[in-house]
Amino acid sequence: WAVWATKPLLSPSECTEWIKRGEELELETGDFIFAGTSSVYQSRLHTGARRHSATRMVEDPAFAAVLETRLEGQIPNEILGGRKYNGIGDSFLVSRYVPGQYFAPHFDGRGNGLNAEKQSSEFTIVVYLSD
Repeated sequence: WAVWATKPLLSPSECTEWIKRGEELELETGDFIFAGTSSVYQSRLHTGARRHSATRMVEDPAFAAVLETRLEGQIPNEILGGRKYNGIGDSFLVSRYVPGQYFAPHFDGRGNGLNAEKQSSEFTIVVYLSD
């Protein structure tokens, strides 16, 4: 396990925009992860109490490109075992937590998209939009 702290990736106004976007989404509350290849028609797989929050999967290639640019030089290109950073996926979880909700330690699985069969998620980016 390793953690890299970066410079702020979003401006306060961008955070406000994402919070507003999250509030406009129909967030689903429960103990599940999204599975499938479409952000609209994804299955929900129960996690066995590893997470509980209000969440929605969002596909946003433009936001992925913004993060890609802003992360340059802030994270390693390779981690232990030769696992390489190959870019940001287009799928993002937008989550809202209230007291008592959580996202427990876990290992990421395969992502969605064209290269899902060839690539897995080795890095996770967590962007906090509020204090």
